[in-house]
Amino acid sequence: MNTIAPSLSLLSTAQADRLREFFFEAGYDESGLKQALGTSEPPLPQLRNLPRFLDLTRKATLINHLSRWFLLSQPIAEESVRSTIPAWFLESCLELGLLRIEGSFYKPGVLIRPYGGLLVTSDRYAKPGEQTPYDHVLPINPSARHTLNFTIRQPSRATLDLGAGCGIQALAAARHSETVWATDLNPRATVFARFNALLNGFGNVTCLTGDLFEPVEGRRFDQIVSCPPFVLAPSKEFLYRDNDMNLDQFCRHLAREAPAFLNEGGYFQMITEWVSLEGQSWQDRISEWFEGSDCDVWVLKHYSRSPDDYAQMRMREAYRVSTERDNEIYSAWMDYYRRERVAAMHGGLVTMRRRSKTQWFVLEELNQSVNEPVGDAILSRFAVRDFLDAHQEDRELLAMTPRLSPDARLEQDSRPDEGRWHPLAPVLRRSSGLRPHIGLQPEVADFVVRLDGASRLDDLIHELTAGIDVDPERVKAECLSVVRLLLERGFLIL
Repeated sequence: MNTIAPSLSLLSTAQADRLREFFFEAGYDESGLKQALGTSEPPLPQLRNLPRFLDLTRKATLINHLSRWFLLSQPIAEESVRSTIPAWFLESCLELGLLRIEGSFYKPGVLIRPYGGLLVTSDRYAKPGEQTPYDHVLPINPSARHTLNFTIRQPSRATLDLGAGCGIQALAAARHSETVWATDLNPRATVFARFNALLNGFGNVTCLTGDLFEPVEGRRFDQIVSCPPFVLAPSKEFLYRDNDMNLDQFCRHLAREAPAFLNEGGYFQMITEWVSLEGQSWQDRISEWFEGSDCDVWVLKHYSRSPDDYAQMRMREAYRVSTERDNEIYSAWMDYYRRERVAAMHGGLVTMRRRSKTQWFVLEELNQSVNEPVGDAILSRFAVRDFLDAHQEDRELLAMTPRLSPDARLEQDSRPDEGRWHPLAPVLRRSSGLRPHIGLQPEVADFVVRLDGASRLDDLIHELTAGIDVDPERVKAECLSVVRLLLERGFLIL
């Protein structure tokens, strides 16, 4: 098992403040890197974009040197460094393990990624032909970004980042939490998470090493967030990606254990993957995770893949060693899935809220990409569900005056048929949020646009049915059903 020892030394508050100020004044932030390189993302061998970045940073300037070291993972000759980099910065980086000297070159020891106003250190990506160590601490990756986007942001007395890795979730939570606990099974991850908390000036983050909830046994939290090692792999090759349990049982275990560590009203959010076996639906598989949880549960399924497509996707994430090795890996994964009778893999987000009252459980499919924060939309969904649970009687809704969201837009498409345009059902859309569109019948669209925040629902429904030969009770039931749906989707404001 290939491992590497912790490589960073703890820095003082004064060192952290000086380093952070130096990086940002040099333009080593998301805006500065995008201006210099067109992106703040590190290069990937699959994209073959390193030569372009090297060309863009060929001149001996401060920002180019910082970029070559900490984003591109390139050595720089000592004579070039001495003319552009302050001596104190070099000394600090060598002392802390950010840089090392090999011969006449300064070589980077870590990757430093600017993200969301933060500086996040991690291990560098392995180069082609190098073996990624078992205890590798991953840079910010798509799964981490998705978790950040889905996380609810509201004041929290105590927040837990479970499986913290480099600590990016903990750093984001530190901005809205009194205290944050960041735990990971990997001791090297704890080193990086602690270093990042200090580097970014957060004194309210405690980093601990241990398995699952063991380091925080006996504590309760207002918020728990996790980007766990959820990959459905046949063996444990990397700590950041794989786990010891069969198929999706690790994430099931987290879902069943987390409620015991939540305060009343506290939230647990986890990005996850699960399987469905032959003859089993994705809904049935994941529903069992939450039986008896004493939590409201909202599961958003984001994607589904066949076993062969899933294995291919995971192979593309790793660097190619040889055709023979690719054959071995793919065969091992497919043998595993066939042996376990796996029909499909599914991925998405779980949100649970601890509540002693009667709980609700919702499974939905999310057929959209999420590239912006939607925590407020998730929090709003829970609030609306609370409201609807408290106002289940039709007469209570009929007395209300909901208003259509000002960013709502109605789109009308048509299709050609026999030389004429035939209109399709109109679609109501919002510019942001989750589930931002919904199809409506024309009559329903005409009703919805009249929801102005001043008129009572019962008055609007009465006006709608006046003068037409329809059953008023049927129209009322359909209108109230639409109102409830639009409230859940965020199209209506109370």
